[in-house]
Amino acid sequence: MIDEGVAHKVWRLLDEGKTLSDIEGILLTKARSKKAAQRVPSITTFGRLKSIRDKFEKESPNKRISSHRGWGPKKVNQLRGWWEEYNRLKGTPIERPSFNKQRHIDRLLESASQIRECIINPHLELRTYTDESIWDWAGENWRLSPSAWFHVMTPFLPDEKLWGPRFPYLKAHLEKSLFWQHYEELGNEASKLQAEYREAAKKLAEEDPSFGTAWEHIQEELDEYAESVWVPSIASPPEGMADLPWDEEICQDMLSEFAKLILDLDDRFHKMEQQLQQLWDDLDPDVIEPLIEQGSCKLCSKIAIDSSGSSDKPS
Repeated sequence: MIDEGVAHKVWRLLDEGKTLSDIEGILLTKARSKKAAQRVPSITTFGRLKSIRDKFEKESPNKRISSHRGWGPKKVNQLRGWWEEYNRLKGTPIERPSFNKQRHIDRLLESASQIRECIINPHLELRTYTDESIWDWAGENWRLSPSAWFHVMTPFLPDEKLWGPRFPYLKAHLEKSLFWQHYEELGNEASKLQAEYREAAKKLAEEDPSFGTAWEHIQEELDEYAESVWVPSIASPPEGMADLPWDEEICQDMLSEFAKLILDLDDRFHKMEQQLQQLWDDLDPDVIEPLIEQGSCKLCSKIAIDSSGSSDKPS
């Protein structure tokens, strides 16, 4: 257990540049009895106090701090009160984001979460334990159409209007995020491989016209995927999107022929899997939260920030 006095001592020693080990030694030295020494918190608790102080200084909302190191909302509120009193005593002003500013940030985090829900996580961290590939999503082999695979694995972002009025604000706040670049790179990689398939299919059709006929039929059946879009109301591809116009034997036969002309085919599949995993990781809440908090948009300039609350119009 820690009390307000101990928390203030730890924060003061941290402000003086002391390490966690220094703080433990200082508090143990000042303990006047063995019983008092036993009441000195562990170095782990000092680390938690340091961590939550850092969060408070960045003005993170309580609901996100509460799950940081195991303290619940009630304890976090108590610690915030102690921290504010500590700053009052040392004369440090505390600037808080207004209610509307914080609500604006929370809504942008919600928008980012909706985008992430429309990405199929390949779970490459589990590849050591399973041979399953995201190219076999929903029990189908998607390797014959990288473009269709890209459409079902990722949200459709080119049309910003589909994502509602907050989307431009989110893009502005996440200007420094690599998500947008990685999204474009994966789309380009899928389109490039699809184009190479078309060129290879022309050459293979010259030797075997039936190959060309089968390939054209497959492409016609795949036209529906070019029109598919994932928006917040569709958090995962419909079941019908997994009904591909080929069976496994035809797919393997065609892939074997393509592999004779596209020598790095397997490497390309693996690269796109890694790019998809990167997209998922780019929108991890721990990654984007500080970017959104530090970023700004046109709406931010209309939201006043003060220490006493705000009467601005909601964002």
